[in-house]
Formats: sequence, C-alpha cells, structure tokens
Amino acid sequence: MRHAFALIVLAACEIQPAPKKQAVPPPPPPAAQVEAPKPVEPPPPNAGSGSALPAPPKLEVTAACLEVGAKVASVFIDTEADPAQRSVKEQERGNMTRKIAEACTVQGWSDEARTCYLGTKTPAEIKACETKFPRPRPTQPPRPPSRVEGNP
Repeated sequence: MRHAFALIVLAACEIQPAPKKQAVPPPPPPAAQVEAPKPVEPPPPNAGSGSALPAPPKLEVTAACLEVGAKVASVFIDTEADPAQRSVKEQERGNMTRKIAEACTVQGWSDEARTCYLGTKTPAEIKACETKFPRPRPTQPPRPPSRVEGNP
C-alpha cells in the first residue's frame, strides 16, 4: 500500500493544470447571408482632371425624338444575327435610344425624317433615311472651347 501511496504522490507532483481553452471563432454565416461588397461609384467625369467645370446637364429630349430613338435601336437589335452581339446591343438599348433621341432633338429632325425612321425595318432602310434627310446643323450654339492651363 505504501507503494501505491508513493506512486499517487509522485504522479500528483507531475500533474499540471489543463491548458486554458482557446476561444473558438464562430462559424462563417451561410453563403446566402454573406453580404456582397457595395459597388464603388465611379468618379464624376471631371474628377481628377483638375477641371472645375461641372458636368453638362442632361438634355431634355422631345417625345417624338424619343420614339424615333426607340425604333432605330430596336431595328439594330432585332436584325442582329450574332447572339453575342445581339446581347451586347440589348444591354446598350437605353443608351442607344437616348443618344439617337438627343441627336434628333438637338439637330431638329423634320417630321418627314422622323416618319422615315419610324417606318424602317432594316439597317439599310435607316441608312436610306440618313441619305434622304441629311442631318441639319445643331440648333444650339456650340460650347466655347475650354481653357487649357498655361495658355491665355
């Protein structure tokens, strides 16, 4: 029995306290709950260029020109044979419509020209309207050239 007691005392001297438990990080949230990073807003067109000029205001287009823009954009998209190019054009539909409507408004396209464009079904017919009704000069005065630093 002495022997057993000696072993217990000897073993008790070598016993060390258990190491402290380390904190376990919480599991990551399920993929559906992970927030996507917020998109970064692109800088304004004049940011970083050293120019203090504000961006030009959006042009108010006429309803008739907006209709022409939508029609011409549709013709170019609907007649595109390549599916990849058609997809790209479809994504740019709003921009194409807006640019055409702005050109129509600024250049003051005639009723006959707008009617010609509205009756088109192919890009060739659109080209025929362009040659039949050449685009008039803009009705708005051109902007003065911007001053370049260092030049008077």
